[in-house]
Order: sequence, then structure tokens, then C-alpha cells
Amino acid sequence: MARRAPSVAPPRPGPLYDLSAVRQMVGDNESFVRHLVGVFCTSTPPILEALRQALAQADWPALADAAHHLKSSLYGMGVAPLFDAIRELEACEAQSLTPARAAWLVGEITAVTAEVMASLAQAFPGV
Repeated sequence: MARRAPSVAPPRPGPLYDLSAVRQMVGDNESFVRHLVGVFCTSTPPILEALRQALAQADWPALADAAHHLKSSLYGMGVAPLFDAIRELEACEAQSLTPARAAWLVGEITAVTAEVMASLAQAFPGV
């Protein structure tokens, strides 16, 4: 049974992202953390656009592919509020996701990711 899209996004408890895993992976090398944040902020908008285009064309394989591509970035930056949504979107074909649910997920992922990038831009000026 397909899930219905909630009419309003639930409040987001806690931080939008957590860079502790990235910091641990790079040995607290802040210049490299800054570099990875920059890569995330420049590579994510085209992926979000690919999500929107795939949704507009009802191209579920392309939607799943773009979600898969974005998933690794979201996990890398510790964007836990989107872990469930990106996994659900990635499995859109297998789950027979409704267009309304897919649209809600793409909207939520786009909105939260924009918040994350704005927050990262404040934390890492110039990236």
C-alpha cells in the first residue's frame, strides 16, 4: 500500500547536519572538511535539479538514480533528517511510490538540503 503524503512537514528536531563522521574520517583536518563542504555545496544543486526533472517527467528510474547519487552526499554530511526520505525516494520503483508522495519527498529533500547548504555557508564562509 502506498503511503500518503503528509500535508505539513513535521518539525525537525535537532541539527540538520553532523560533520563529526567527516571530521573523524579526515583526522580533524579542517581545511579538508571545508573542501568537502564546498564539494557538497557545489555538487548538490545539479542533483536536486535532476530530481525535479525526473519527477516532472515521471521518469522513475532517473528519479531513483538521482536519489541514489544524492544519498551518499547526504550520508557523508550527516543530514540525518533526510535519511528516510532519500531511501524511500531511491526505492521509488520497488515501492510503487505515488506521484504525490514522490513530489512531497522531492520537495522535502530540496527544502531541507537548501537549509543545510545555507547553514554550511554560514559555518564555512566562502565555500
